[in-house]
Amino acid sequence: PPLPMDPHTFKFIAFTLFSVACFVLGYAARRRRWLDERHSRTVHFHTVVWVWSAGALVAVWKLPIEWQSAWLAPMLLALIAAPMFAMAGVARWMKLPGKRAGVMVLAAGFSNLGFTLGAYVAYLMVDHERALGYAGSLMALFSVLMVLLGYPVARHYGSEAAGGQRLGTLMRQSLTSWTALPIYASAAGLTLSVLHVPFPESLQRYGVIDVLMFITAFGGYFGVGMRVRFSENIGLWREHLVLTIFKFALAPALA
Repeated sequence: PPLPMDPHTFKFIAFTLFSVACFVLGYAARRRRWLDERHSRTVHFHTVVWVWSAGALVAVWKLPIEWQSAWLAPMLLALIAAPMFAMAGVARWMKLPGKRAGVMVLAAGFSNLGFTLGAYVAYLMVDHERALGYAGSLMALFSVLMVLLGYPVARHYGSEAAGGQRLGTLMRQSLTSWTALPIYASAAGLTLSVLHVPFPESLQRYGVIDVLMFITAFGGYFGVGMRVRFSENIGLWREHLVLTIFKFALAPALA
């Protein structure tokens, strides 16, 4: 007889398979010319602005406010900044050209931090109360650090100003644009939590949180799949190997 499967395990397997399918679909959409790859930017924009914001509001609202939650900010800063500084040294040792070195440094700090699959796994398997709240809080902090830390690093390694704008102007506009909406959604969720406004448990009972996570996975993995070119990445095997070590060895060790 088939082994009984825990419902959380089933959801995790379904979510993982769905994420892989979205990636493959995005890749096929570009390869078969169903969609131009420039649309991946649009997919990511709407995922961040609407789905991330809704998820951040719900997640942080559900998070019990505790003093130890204040550690999230310095922890995320360490998880982003330490790999970036380490990668800067590795990129010099590898003698990478400036722009490629910049991509490696930014990827070491800001890529694959687990806001999608990792957050959902923790939500299913570890802690319904805190997992998504921590992920939502980290998502908002991530957006701020991307501007305050990532933009200066990108300007340092890049040879062109973005549209001729001064760095300070670009940073200010980014923090007041639509893509900054998850930050303000998280602040709204934090306010509701601090004021002890009851969280509508029907959102969890009727699977609204699960739906948000699946839509987030679609937007993220479909958009990435549209950008992937395996033939171009074969020649960058050293860079991929180094990033793999950073993301799956150094980052978990820091965490």
